[in-house]
Amino acid sequence: MSVKIIILRKVPQGAEKEIKPLVMKLRAMCMQNEGYIGGETLINADDPTEVLVISSWKDVGEWNCWLASEERARIQNQIDEITGHATVYQVYYHA
Repeated sequence: MSVKIIILRKVPQGAEKEIKPLVMKLRAMCMQNEGYIGGETLINADDPTEVLVISSWKDVGEWNCWLASEERARIQNQIDEITGHATVYQVYYHA
């Protein structure tokens, strides 16, 4: 069963330029994973420091493999260091 992953980041003003290449690298890596379906990035209209990514995966197992990837974690840790906030992940199934 496919799943949607909600990824929420707080990106302080001025940090966008540092984070963008890291996020683009993560997206490129996802595209090489056959369990990845697609994703989109949204910015909160009321709070532009809040960035929401909706990522679609074939199943939660594929997502968990990606989440456990050491290379993904290394890049994600760099993002969290820049933002000063831990990235939040939530998994949703279709009703």
